[in-house]
Amino acid sequence: MVTQSNKSIAKAFRLIEIVCSESGPISLRHIASKANLSLPTTHRLLGTLKAVGALQATGDGTFKLGEKLVGIHASISDNIHQVRKIVELQLKDLLSKAGISARLSMLDDGELVIMAGNDSGVHQKMRSTIGYRYEAYCTAPGKLLLAALSIDQLNAYLNEAPLVRITHNTICEPRRLLDEIAHIRTVEYALDDQEFIEGVRCIAVPLKDKSERTVAALSIAGEQLGLRDLSALIPQLRQKASLLSAQLRELPRGMSTLLDIENLEVA
Repeated sequence: MVTQSNKSIAKAFRLIEIVCSESGPISLRHIASKANLSLPTTHRLLGTLKAVGALQATGDGTFKLGEKLVGIHASISDNIHQVRKIVELQLKDLLSKAGISARLSMLDDGELVIMAGNDSGVHQKMRSTIGYRYEAYCTAPGKLLLAALSIDQLNAYLNEAPLVRITHNTICEPRRLLDEIAHIRTVEYALDDQEFIEGVRCIAVPLKDKSERTVAALSIAGEQLGLRDLSALIPQLRQKASLLSAQLRELPRGMSTLLDIENLEVA
């Protein structure tokens, strides 16, 4: 249930996000404009955040992160650096030949978000930018992560997703996509047979937390990879995903640090 208190909390978090996104202190007027809030409402919320130490007012009337959030932000940033180092090293090991792209992805609000990656002599069209968002239904990692959703979540996604044809092979019929997702749930890997980029095939396997919940997807894509080549890579990719999951679980915040990367650097 949405209450007035919940709305105020959501607005306050939005103000914190705005301040975090700036390279330096930011004025009340600028914050209000970016948050699409009135000056009085913004002033009231900033006052509350200042009182609890989340934000700090500077001498010229601008605002920056307070000491409490600076400490939290620094701690999370250290964890993020450690996670990226672990992930990118493991992804690099997957690139045994030229023309291969390896990616770690997550699902956020129905979109595929590229969290980390490495390339080996790939064409420009395959160089998906870290932090970018893509439609989930037409990619191997996206379909794999959709398969981890509950029935209600998946139906909600299908009701809103723009299932448009990107290539000749794109699955854009809800019934076919549901059949594909049912198959993915059975075999626990997903294939993209030129559904996102003409001439490029991809395979993805899950990264799971301690409760065996899928939280991310590890994928390999290439222009020279046939379906038989991709199938042959499944054992190696699963082994790498299992190793990566185990390494991430050993971190202080475990695999939830992946969410830190998503929330602080991608959003």
